[in-house]
Amino acid sequence: MLLLAVACEDQNSSPDRRASREGLIEGTGTITQAYPGFGGYLINGDDGEIYAPLDLPEEFQVEGRRVWFSAIEVTLGEVGIPEAPRLVSIVEIRTLPTEKG
Repeated sequence: MLLLAVACEDQNSSPDRRASREGLIEGTGTITQAYPGFGGYLINGDDGEIYAPLDLPEEFQVEGRRVWFSAIEVTLGEVGIPEAPRLVSIVEIRTLPTEKG
């Protein structure tokens, strides 16, 4: 019985990290703190979008860090909020080399 519950929970987890590459977002951007002093981080995408990762690894929670990322968009139903960051679940993230100049 417990095994069945775990299997069902895994299949119903959201977002599904086994999703096809069709729904994958890939890009580069800069990590910023959403609310300085209170936590929460965003990725200001070089594409002009703002992404709100729900699961940004702690080692990437650094103001100003340049990153490449792939993520799956998380939807919370049909309601959308204009100008709100896009909620995403990180699939892969890497630090980009810093520019020297």
